[in-house]
Amino acid sequence: MRHFFFSIVVSIVFYACKHERPIVKNRLADELNVKESILQQNKKLIAAALHKNSDLMDNVYLDSCLLLAEYQPMLDGKTKIKLYYDELFKRQDLKEYNKKTTEVFDFEKLVLEIGTFRKEFVDSTAQTGKYFNVWQKDTSGQLHLKAETFGFYKPISNPEMLQVKALTDDSTPLLGRFNKKIPMEIQAYHALGENRVRDRDTKGTVDSYTNDAVYYPFADSAKTGRKGLLKHFTAYHKNPVKIDSIETWTYDYDLVADGIIRYSKFYVKWTVPGYTGTTRGSGIAYWRRTEDNALKIHRQLGTHIHNAE
Repeated sequence: MRHFFFSIVVSIVFYACKHERPIVKNRLADELNVKESILQQNKKLIAAALHKNSDLMDNVYLDSCLLLAEYQPMLDGKTKIKLYYDELFKRQDLKEYNKKTTEVFDFEKLVLEIGTFRKEFVDSTAQTGKYFNVWQKDTSGQLHLKAETFGFYKPISNPEMLQVKALTDDSTPLLGRFNKKIPMEIQAYHALGENRVRDRDTKGTVDSYTNDAVYYPFADSAKTGRKGLLKHFTAYHKNPVKIDSIETWTYDYDLVADGIIRYSKFYVKWTVPGYTGTTRGSGIAYWRRTEDNALKIHRQLGTHIHNAE
């Protein structure tokens, strides 16, 4: 009997091992394919910038891609994105451009890539920053950009050089992009977030992130985990700013296995001692479901355009 029981156990273990290995291999192969595809597509983006030729981007971007660039209002569609980069290429003389992927989240049909970049120009100046790319897989597994956002580690002294005002469009569909209805749950998080910004609520703001969240704020380095977020928002909320009004809205979103990827806009009117101003911007955030089914921000990068009056 013991021999029979031992034989069954051995058979089960052998069967499990035999059938698990191909799955592991397939997963590893998928991961390698995704990383290789990201690498090759990023090489095309780098080549386009170095050669000042936006046509080299053609098969990288989806026709409906979004660009959420620092200092530039959100751009919708590959046509506008290429016009934006064409204008920047005229203004910039790059001699070196490097991108480094630091994180990859594979959601089966979508992939969120997070990374850093460094650009060096002929006049010896350099720009360093961070970026999020949301890639969509086609039927062959090839990746194409669905959305792109980037920001810098410190303020740019001449932000107007990164603005293409002819492409500015501040219109916002009430029901979201393509008349997509925004779920009540997302709208509720909008309202809660607005109240926390208006009230300078440090604890509530930190609580809106996962325990191992990473936030990439405007003109600053990444803030990681609750400790990093608490330190950042405590200092940020000490600034003597009064929020006169705030509006946030979801322009588009994607459902993923454990949450959502949200493409958002915001507009704030504020007052500080001596003057008033406005700040608008956009951003990409990956919201993850927690054990209690709440949505919390897991990764976030936001862009800003400040205007003092």
